[in-house]
Amino acid sequence: MHKLSGLAALLLLSAPLVTAEAAATTAVKKRGAVYVSRSVDAENQKPLLKFTEHYSQHVECSINTYHLCDIVDSGRYSIDIQIPLSTYDITEFDGETAVLITLGDLTISATLGDDPGYRAGKREATLTFSTNRPSGQEDVYLTVTLKWNPNRLSASITGHSPQLWSAIVAERFLRARTGEINSTTDAMLHLGAITVEFDKVAVKGNVFTKKVFEGDEEFEVSTITLKGEGSSSTED
Repeated sequence: MHKLSGLAALLLLSAPLVTAEAAATTAVKKRGAVYVSRSVDAENQKPLLKFTEHYSQHVECSINTYHLCDIVDSGRYSIDIQIPLSTYDITEFDGETAVLITLGDLTISATLGDDPGYRAGKREATLTFSTNRPSGQEDVYLTVTLKWNPNRLSASITGHSPQLWSAIVAERFLRARTGEINSTTDAMLHLGAITVEFDKVAVKGNVFTKKVFEGDEEFEVSTITLKGEGSSSTED
């Protein structure tokens, strides 16, 4: 029986252990499709959602004999969603794959094929929603960029509200008393066979409400700034 020297024993003890759980993090190929097993790191990760929203109101008056005044609303927002993937066959995505994203009062529904440049096998799609102004110029009011690989799905969304698309949650706080906002909302992302729900997205920010006088008229307008963040343990 051979005895290890002191140096050899030390090297053996310091060698990294490869556990069965760590070995299970490798991708498994089956019939040409890539299935990704959940790794130890992914087990500790949760789908994350973050958003920012700014919404403001002001009074505009027409320049004519009647001098009519009204409140004009304007909002913008950005949303970032990161979802670790496990055991999903992303090769099944095609132009008919449904996309549904909800967050607060905002609902986005489309298919991957709504991106003219998308083809089955690509790992990203950009969906734009627009309208044409009377001048004929295109006005893009919502952009959704989806990217995915066997390990992660990401969604980046930017938009303007409320004329053509709903705000996220800002309209809930219009004309509220000036102060801080602490609230919650929910969200969901659905892409093909992937469905992730965010049951409690924390919403924090502030609202500033004031009165504006134009001639004999009185208006109440608000400016709202919000940030939201939530995670999910629901991944179907």
